[in-house]
Formats: sequence, structure tokens, C-alpha cells
Amino acid sequence: MFRLKIVPPIRRFCSSSIRYQIINQANKQTISLSTTSTTSTSKTPNHTTPKLELNKLAQICAQVIKITGPISLSAFMRLCLTHPELGYYTTRDPLGAKGDFVTSPEISQMFGEMIGIWLFTVWNSQKKPKEINLIEFGPGKGTLTFDVIKSFSKLVQTLKHEELKLNIILVETSPILKQVQHNLLSGKDLDTSKEFWEAPHKWNGKITWVDTEKDLWEVTQQQEANYILAHEFYDALPVSQFKKTEHGWREYMVDHNEDDGTFFLGLNSQRTPSSAIPETNPRYSSQNLDSIVEISSELHSYTSEIVKLLDRNKAQNGAALIVDYGPDLEIPGMTLRGIKNHEFKSPFEDLGEVDLSVDVDFGAIKESATSDPSCQIDVFGPVQQGDWLHQLGIQFRAEQLYNKAKNDEEREIIKTGYHRLVEKDDKSMGHIYKFMALLPKGGPIPVGFGGGVEE
Repeated sequence: MFRLKIVPPIRRFCSSSIRYQIINQANKQTISLSTTSTTSTSKTPNHTTPKLELNKLAQICAQVIKITGPISLSAFMRLCLTHPELGYYTTRDPLGAKGDFVTSPEISQMFGEMIGIWLFTVWNSQKKPKEINLIEFGPGKGTLTFDVIKSFSKLVQTLKHEELKLNIILVETSPILKQVQHNLLSGKDLDTSKEFWEAPHKWNGKITWVDTEKDLWEVTQQQEANYILAHEFYDALPVSQFKKTEHGWREYMVDHNEDDGTFFLGLNSQRTPSSAIPETNPRYSSQNLDSIVEISSELHSYTSEIVKLLDRNKAQNGAALIVDYGPDLEIPGMTLRGIKNHEFKSPFEDLGEVDLSVDVDFGAIKESATSDPSCQIDVFGPVQQGDWLHQLGIQFRAEQLYNKAKNDEEREIIKTGYHRLVEKDDKSMGHIYKFMALLPKGGPIPVGFGGGVEE
């Protein structure tokens, strides 16, 4: 029987009204900062408000700011999310009803099954390479990888294809989530004695865990085709925020008010070294006065590594599928939000205990993927999730599961999950989430992006 779940309706994204309410609340404390001073000019303290009690990570952040001066938003996000002992992703399982948010794979198995079908169509169109790696960035509990491989493997078996060597590589920093992923995808013989954790997986191959994208070159081979998934991964990458002023691009910095204990954003009155990024890139420099943009250096780093992995296979096999939320190709600005216990919260409170995320800049991914002339890549999308899933046939799979359901409760779960994934109302994900694909240049247009299925 297929795995069916009931999950609460919270999503990791929020509407623009809620999002900007959070950000504007933080920006009420915005001040002008100077990089020539090691301390900031704080706002006038409110003596009627008791001083905020700081947790351990907030104390560390406050001390860093006291010594070095205000820090970039990207440095603040990186500290909050990935501090080795106190970071959000290194200390907890954030997913599911007991976590802070729910993602599409946790809502319905159909989501991963459709991606498994897509993977099969691409693999089939590339003449069925015999050695492949399924690589997932930020795999959460491993649910998506599980559903994708289960669906993909069943389709491969229908071809009676000669034995396929399929390895799983998970890019994961959290020891807690690595254990959760191992329990789902393997359950036995976890080897932690090597530089990279390893275990056999349930489909007669090997799982390898790596901490960063830079490690992927050590655990992949040139003859292997790499099929890469990045679902709700890019939205957690740190960003820097810049505003175009009459004096040029100025960076938003995170400062700390020692009087009341709060953290807040301030617009630097001077140019920072990072200001060179929007100054020299036409995509940003052409923006109107007072425009605010978010730029992620890590987005470019990860995209560059994905492109190199695809280009590494000289048979031009492999693909990357990116699924996240954000505008089509416009530049996001001021989209930072926090989520805790399935509720939206200020990003500047409870440091290390709140999930931080931003809208993904799909335009920047496309620009980064096509910027290296030595790596020939085609970019498809972004396409809205509801449209993409329907092109893959999710409506037929939902009907099949619905007809097989044993009772009304199961039928309601299937129907609710389907609608949440594909509908385009305010309570669903169909228009908020987008799909983008990167493939070696010159191949057929993939299914879901306007292409058909090759025999």
C-alpha cells in the first residue's frame, strides 16, 4: 500500500502581505551605519521595554558585532542556519508536523513519483546510461529521494534493462538529518569511519553523504551520469541585500542594540566591498533608484558546481531539476522571512531556533548556469508547479490512488494532497513553486517544459 499522510496546511512560503509585515517591522529599526567604526549608532533606547534575553547563539552574534561592527545579512543567515553546535539545520529535524514547516514530498507521495517519471524520461532519452548518480541537495528526511527512486526503478524494470548501477549522493550538513535519511533509505551498515558516510541503499546501490557541493568531485566519476535534485534548497542559501541610492549601491547590515538586546537591519551609509556585485552586473546596475535586490554568492557557487557536474560527463548525459518558490525571472528584494512552529516569525528573534528563507532568484540561476562558455547548458523554465505536475500526469495518478483507497479517510487524504500540490489559490502550492531544469546543450526539450516522451 502506498504511504499516505495527513499534514497541517502550513507551507514554507508566505504571502507577500505577511512577508513584508515581518520585514517592515524589522526595518522600523533601520539606521545609517558606517564601516569606518567598529560600533554602530543605535536607535534611542526604549526604557519602558525590558531588555531581551539572548540565547547562546544570539550572544555569539552580539559579541561578533561588538568586535567587528555590523555584519552582512548573508553572514547573519549563515551563522543562524549552520553554526556547528547552535545552528538551525545542525541541531534539529525541521520537517513535518513536529518541525517548523512541511514540504511537498511530505504532503503526498505523488510529488516524488512525478519527479521519478521525469527522471526516467530524461534517462531514457539519453540512451539509458548504465552508471548514474542521483544527487540531492538538502534532502530533508530523504522522502523525496525515496519516492523518486521507487518510481524510477519500477519504470526501469518494465524495460527489462540490463543491470543499472544507481548510487545516491546526499549533500547534507546535519548529522541529525543524515541519520533520518539513513533510516529511510537504508537502515543498515552505516559506515561513519571514512571521510564521507556510506551505506548500502534499498535498491542495490550505495549512499554517500557529503557536506558541501565541493565534495561532489571526490565521490563521482567521469563515466557516471549525474541526475541532480534541489527541492527547497536554494531558498535557504544566505543572501545579501542592497539598495540603489543616489550615492550608489549600499548594503543592508545586521546590527545589535545593546540597550534592549534586539537585532535589526541598517543601511550602510558607505560602500562595502560587496557593493561591487550589483555595480558591475548589468542585471542589477540597470535597476531604478531605490530598488532593493537580494544577491546570493552561494547560489552562484552551487549552480556552478551543478553545471560542472553535468559537463563532466562527456556523453552529455545527466540533468538537474530545481524546485523552489520565487518570481519567474525578476530579482527578489526584501523577502527574508522566519518560520517557527508552523508560524511566521521575525528573522531577528530566537537565533538558531527559527528557519530563515528567501525567495529564489531563478534569473540568477539561469545567468549563472549559462555564464561559463566552456560548459554548454540548456536552461528550461521556470514553470509553475501545478502546470509541471499536470504535464507529468499527476491527475491520472491521483485518480488511480483514489480508486484504490480502502476508505473515505484515505480518499480524502489523496484528494487534499493533490489539490494542495497543483491548485493555484492562496492555500495551495501550484503557482508559488516553480520548476527549472538544466541539461547538457542540444538535447530534446524535456517533459514538463514543453517536450514529449521519446520511445
